[in-house]
Amino acid sequence: MIRILICFFISLATSSSFAADDYALDDAHNHDGTHIAGQENCGGNYMFPGDIARLGSHSFLILGEDGPEHLILDHRSGTPPHTYQFLLRVHVDAKAMATYRRLLKESKKSLPAVTTIYFDKTGKQIDRTFFCLHDLPKIFGSEAKAGDIFEKLFPIRATWQKDADFEGAFPIKETITPDDPLVIERKDVELIVYRYLPSYLEQTSFRSYLKAHPEFISHLSDAPQRHDESVATAAQHRSYITSGAFDSNGETCPANYYLKKVRPPKTRHAFVILATKGDHTLLATHLYDQAPQNYQTALEFVVSDSEMKTVKSALVKGPLLFWPANYFCIADIRSDIKNGLKMSGDLYANSNLTEFDPGQKIGTLKPTQTTVLVNRPLQSFMNPQAVDRDVFGFVDVTQLISKFQVAARHTNN
Repeated sequence: MIRILICFFISLATSSSFAADDYALDDAHNHDGTHIAGQENCGGNYMFPGDIARLGSHSFLILGEDGPEHLILDHRSGTPPHTYQFLLRVHVDAKAMATYRRLLKESKKSLPAVTTIYFDKTGKQIDRTFFCLHDLPKIFGSEAKAGDIFEKLFPIRATWQKDADFEGAFPIKETITPDDPLVIERKDVELIVYRYLPSYLEQTSFRSYLKAHPEFISHLSDAPQRHDESVATAAQHRSYITSGAFDSNGETCPANYYLKKVRPPKTRHAFVILATKGDHTLLATHLYDQAPQNYQTALEFVVSDSEMKTVKSALVKGPLLFWPANYFCIADIRSDIKNGLKMSGDLYANSNLTEFDPGQKIGTLKPTQTTVLVNRPLQSFMNPQAVDRDVFGFVDVTQLISKFQVAARHTNN
């Protein structure tokens, strides 16, 4: 593992820095809607303390149905430092479900979505709901309490979107539809996946910060679970990378937009099984961490009767982890599947996705068909080690070994 990563980083060539897009205008910080009194921003990023997340509204891709009364919503990841991967299971009424199904049929470029900005049928903005992602366990999760300060956020009136664009560049108003809003009550929402992603960073500012704070390198192997976690505890957590889950076969993938001369390694990729559809279809989403895991990807897998039986019996306790043994580039998943890629691998229950642990193996999956619902890059979600090398140029091999020995010690502890 350490040898593969060292070889990879040694092979990186210095490339030019590319300016990231400015924050989308529709995500501008303002308080013309519902928010917690006195809350002005959402704090910084563990990896980049100076990058302060503004209090904002949020948009969600609708990945699919979970039975006749629930939709699975996946955060569209917005712009850094809103740095969490999370999914919601939302109860909807028959009218809302019918609206979703119609928009799904009409969508040409992407899946339908909703935004917590409320527009009326004429396109006039009426309200918007602001919240911080680090408050989600208190809003929807296990820490939620009746009568607390978050009650005032509800009901959330979310506007439906069709063919919404990608990260940081989506013009909200152009995507909204003149349908009645999706009205979300607090009791309607379940937080089913929630992970902090400290390496989701706006690149221009991050590069400037690295140059001004070269000592920052000491935190790159930490795995914080919140933006404000202490270094002492964050250094002890296991991430997807430091747990040993990261695995490469030595081949490489296409370069990232921001690192033109860097070819990331071809790796295995894990997926979270979220719901079943019909007798043989599973809905899944990509479990991403540092690059090259920087794609928001949703898939449908067609499986056998026995595989579906195993999934259904275990899924009642929560999402499952599917970990194919295949090595491939997530950027190329559409063409790879078209050219015959057949994933197969282990299926796990009781997985810990926060401090990575796959859980207990309960079987295997060998989907006979895979359909890509969405596969879009999260350009700001990169490997900080690669960005560090791009900023500072060649790094001595002994320094690389030292870094990964630190990571290994953290894992063993």
